[in-house]
Amino acid sequence: MGWIRLGKCLQCGKCCQLKNLLQAACHEQTIVSDKNAVCKHLSIDETTGLHVCLIFGKKERPEACGLHPSSPKSLTDEDCGYFFIFTDS
Repeated sequence: MGWIRLGKCLQCGKCCQLKNLLQAACHEQTIVSDKNAVCKHLSIDETTGLHVCLIFGKKERPEACGLHPSSPKSLTDEDCGYFFIFTDS
């Protein structure tokens, strides 16, 4: 019984700029203002314009990054490729 996450990452990079996620992930970050942060592992593919995690799929990628979003409340916006369904089984 609970929420099940479905969908896939659209590489928008919005979660890679969430200060609270970066603090939870416990890796170095570059603070660009009081409200925003950018992960040092975030890059933009010049060909596609997509955001790319340089440590995606590697052992040094923090667990918190792979678990985000963990609930409907943690979605960055309605354009996220992930969505949740509630199941009572």
